[in-house]
Amino acid sequence: MYTLECTATLTAPVSALWRVWSDIDRFPEWDPLEEHSHLDGPFEVGVTGYSKARRLPGGPFTIIAVKDGSSWTARGPLPGGELLIEYRLSPQEDGQVLARVRYQARGPSSPIFRFALAPRLRREWPRVFVALEARARQLDADR
Repeated sequence: MYTLECTATLTAPVSALWRVWSDIDRFPEWDPLEEHSHLDGPFEVGVTGYSKARRLPGGPFTIIAVKDGSSWTARGPLPGGELLIEYRLSPQEDGQVLARVRYQARGPSSPIFRFALAPRLRREWPRVFVALEARARQLDADR
């Protein structure tokens, strides 16, 4: 198993950040990594979807956990294993929000994830967090 965790401290309201992070169909509108994503039903445990990052192969996923307003987890297949991706928002005492994405690659292809994909993800996630915060601020201002 290999775990990659990327975090950022954001200042947008947690409710707006949650609206952005739980609207998977709109990820390509703001996320510089995402080329295509959609859900096959409502955002809830058990729903399936498809995601394709830019310059990477796409694949199906299933939402396996949701804690409304703070976290959700998706599971997708890897050859001989699986990839879990957890998205979490944790409000801090100072009014900021700790945003975290955690990838867990399990199975024989986890070294491929670690050496081929994780370095790119580690480089790109700071831009994704900036875009997430900007989109959340835009939604909050439009309210």
